[in-house]
Amino acid sequence: MHWLVICVVVAVVLSPLMWFKQSPRQARIAELRKTAFEYKIIVSLHRRPDARDNERAIDCVCYKLPCKDLEVSGNWVLHRYSQRGWESKWTQWKWILGEADQNLDDLLSQVIDRLPASVSAIKKDSDGFGVIWDESTGVPDLVEIFNGLRMLKQHYEK
Repeated sequence: MHWLVICVVVAVVLSPLMWFKQSPRQARIAELRKTAFEYKIIVSLHRRPDARDNERAIDCVCYKLPCKDLEVSGNWVLHRYSQRGWESKWTQWKWILGEADQNLDDLLSQVIDRLPASVSAIKKDSDGFGVIWDESTGVPDLVEIFNGLRMLKQHYEK
């Protein structure tokens, strides 16, 4: 009987400690964000790229590669998985907020081809280039995202 009481007490004491253990998903996201930091990518919570002004929910994650002295040529978002916005040259992708210069079409085609399906948007603003990504895949896809963002950054920093 004493052993049963001791076991129950130990279980009660140890159970809150188990709450601190990361789930596999949390561990994967921690690894992704650590790798993003190593690539100098800024990770932030973000509104859906196609959100209307009155929609304030922050339910997406943006992986952004900052650019210094970014040429001012307007902000744009190219997104998929939503019907908002207007048609683009790329199947299933729509513009919202603005369009990129047409001289960027070939480069955007290359970037779109290398992005994982879990990326729902590519964006450019005065701070740099970013993607809206659901973080459902691993580090190899993050590396592809980085390579695509770097291609865009190099084009604008010429």
